Amino acid sequence: MTRNAKMAVRPQVLMGTKRAATAAAVLGVVLSAAVVAAPAAHADNGNGLLQCSRGEICFKEWKHDSGNPGRRHFYYNSDNHHTTVWHHGGAFADDATHILNRDSACPVRVYKDVGYLGTYQTFVNQPASEDYWQNYAGFSPALYEENSSHLRC
Repeated sequence: MTRNAKMAVRPQVLMGTKRAATAAAVLGVVLSAAVVAAPAAHADNGNGLLQCSRGEICFKEWKHDSGNPGRRHFYYNSDNHHTTVWHHGGAFADDATHILNRDSACPVRVYKDVGYLGTYQTFVNQPASEDYWQNYAGFSPALYEENSSHLRC
């Protein structure tokens, strides 16, 4: 191979190496962004619809006569209801009066205090129940408007 032929091959190899390094860097940035974009645990809103859907843990408050009871749905645990709000924006913590557990696998324990502490009440899962007010269970007097966390399974 002549000297000119060797020189012609070398830039192509370097160019390929630079492309691979650039592609790896871009992939790293994309993967990092995907990890950062993962939702925080307190952002759990179930499927985002007002109706309590199969698989969700649904809280309501019926103490207001506005005809628009507060609704808050979850798929997962919440160790602090003080960081969440009702669908209409009011404070959620210590305000729920009823629950419908449509979780497909687990009972749910609702605790009086943040961090799964204090008095609790267990609600069996009823995934086949419809979103009718008759299917919602009321909290015991100890937890009525005093429910700061919940734990499934």
